[in-house]
Amino acid sequence: HWIRESRLLPLSSGYLTVVDAGLVSTFVERWHRETNSFHFPFGEMTVTLDDVTTLLHISPNGNFFDAPVNMNTNNVARAAHEYLGATWEESLAEINFNKCAQYRLQWLRDLYSRLIQTN
Repeated sequence: HWIRESRLLPLSSGYLTVVDAGLVSTFVERWHRETNSFHFPFGEMTVTLDDVTTLLHISPNGNFFDAPVNMNTNNVARAAHEYLGATWEESLAEINFNKCAQYRLQWLRDLYSRLIQTN
């Protein structure tokens, strides 16, 4: 159900029939969850929407979020409230915890997990 709702169902019938275990292992070893990127001897690399479109043959759908230039505490808290479903209080608590107008990735993961469970 969730795969269909996410519009990723076509991936379940992917075109890749051979998986190179060594290649997958190398990517797993070089993945850094903290930065959502791969660290290679030549530098850091991340997966972009263009990579997803090219490799998986799925296109991004919907509108992109363009942040205002002036992202102060109130604007960041408002964005989390309006777009992510966080309460105003928990948004401000996270901003105060970080001592800047931003959110930790783990906080976003926890928020997303909670929203999935309640919906």
